[in-house]
Amino acid sequence: MAVLVPGTLWNASSVAASGTVVCTFAAPAFFPRRPANPAGGDALAIWLIGPISALWVLLLVIAAFALFFSLSGRVHFAWAAGIVWLGVLLAAAASMRGATQIVEVAAGQIRRAELDDRANWVGSLKIAAMRFSSTELESELESLAERVRFASNEKVGITPPENKRITALIDEIRGVPARAPDEVKALIGQVDELLLTREQALQRARSFG
Repeated sequence: MAVLVPGTLWNASSVAASGTVVCTFAAPAFFPRRPANPAGGDALAIWLIGPISALWVLLLVIAAFALFFSLSGRVHFAWAAGIVWLGVLLAAAASMRGATQIVEVAAGQIRRAELDDRANWVGSLKIAAMRFSSTELESELESLAERVRFASNEKVGITPPENKRITALIDEIRGVPARAPDEVKALIGQVDELLLTREQALQRARSFG
């Protein structure tokens, strides 16, 4: 490139723009390559292909514009494009981190039919908690997930009738809009009541078993 471009056009903006182009081409080597989730297979790795490809193309286009502006003498536009390139990179990294967490949890439930109800409930509550991140509901949902995790195991061949209702309530929690925290709190209270009833039913089943 140094041979093709006259020396008079090389300045701080053109060097920076060239750097963004080089970094963009080199970026795929540093993109995350997460191992396949044993429970969810390659779902996460497959999902990452789309966002990462789109991000790489967008960064490449912005870097190309930055280089074009710098070599055509429009230095201010070149610096603006460089700043946009950096902003897109940082914003995409932050948003992709949150989205990846949700996909990772969901991928772990791909064998849902083979898991017991408690494992399914915990996974669903963790996904719901991510939707209410940095709020009071996030900690309440995580606390509920812990209570579910340490709830009593079911006896072989015995499924408490409360299980279906708990599953339905947790599915409702996942579908509640983020703008309706009071509805989520009411559902959490109902789940807690059913967990207590379920615990008592399992204790009676063990005492008569």
